Amino acid sequence: MDRFEYVKPDPSDTVLCRHSNVTLYDGDYKTSFHRGNIILTVTRLFWTSGEAWISLQLRYIVYMESVVTESLFGSKTKTIIVHLLPSDNKNPGPVACAKGEYIKLDFKDKIPDGFLDVFQKTVAEKRWAATKIPHQIRTGIGGIEKNIYEKQKASDISITDAFKDLDRLMITAKDMVMLSKNISEKIKEKQGAISDDETVRFKSYLLGLGVDDPVTRSAFTDSNAYYTTLCKEIIKIIKVSLEEVGGTMALAEVYCRVNRARGLDLLSPEDLMNACYMMNSDKSLPVKLKKFDSGVLALQSSLYDESIVLKKIVEELKINGSLSAQELSTSIGVSVVLAKEYLLSAEKNGKSCRDESIEGLRFYLNKFLDEENM
Repeated sequence: MDRFEYVKPDPSDTVLCRHSNVTLYDGDYKTSFHRGNIILTVTRLFWTSGEAWISLQLRYIVYMESVVTESLFGSKTKTIIVHLLPSDNKNPGPVACAKGEYIKLDFKDKIPDGFLDVFQKTVAEKRWAATKIPHQIRTGIGGIEKNIYEKQKASDISITDAFKDLDRLMITAKDMVMLSKNISEKIKEKQGAISDDETVRFKSYLLGLGVDDPVTRSAFTDSNAYYTTLCKEIIKIIKVSLEEVGGTMALAEVYCRVNRARGLDLLSPEDLMNACYMMNSDKSLPVKLKKFDSGVLALQSSLYDESIVLKKIVEELKINGSLSAQELSTSIGVSVVLAKEYLLSAEKNGKSCRDESIEGLRFYLNKFLDEENM
């Protein structure tokens, strides 16, 4: 609220819209400016009730969003949250220090149709930023060149302001990716400095930071070259995680992890599938596409050892007595789909027996082939 001033509209101001029964919030704090009228012009947002007038310059607004909240009795309240830049206001206003970096416009019934669109469009146009160039009579080539230069300069300023935040975001993203690589290398060098659980958890956090230069179709004219390069990127993204979950990861989970790492350059399911099929055509790659008997597709590391996985399943069955796919998934930290495939594989190898009932499918240790119980 420290961005607000005691200012009334100028008679020459163009009024875009006005609405009644609006309460102002300073952050989440409800102010005394209750159920007044708001007036939107091309440069300011006014709130008034009786003789009281306060206004907010639109230049402070970063962005706005509408929020629907549930009240105690189940009714819905419509609110617009307006996020603001820090104050540089020297004119007198209702408060000296704001309680938050945003304000709320609380409408008694609902947000009037079209108001938010008009509000956002007005802020985006930034008419208050238009500078008035004094009218001068300029003749000759020099005058024309100067006019062209001033127009170009104004355009450059507008473009720079529009992309300023995006540039900062991209710089920060690249820095974070480089940081993740450096920390990953340090973890490999000093594996014993922290526990295995902490290492796994920390690496999973770093994975979410993304890749700095994702493979895109626009960079290739040949589809095979695109899919070949893409499959190597996929392996690079999931290789560490693949080893941590035992060497196998369902394709649905791979899709989520890869797209999370790529950020805004999302892959389609079709591109991911085609790239994964390319893995089986190159025997030198450390990851292959595997299709289980049930039809489930997964990526499997060359380090995967079925005997070790079977031994782990048998140990879990001995400890728990019986397991469902959900319980095994929680116990060994894999997806439910893969947990079921592991249990079916154990059954296929004679290590477990199934029991199907109204409670679902459960697996028990196969003691019929256990020599100790003969």
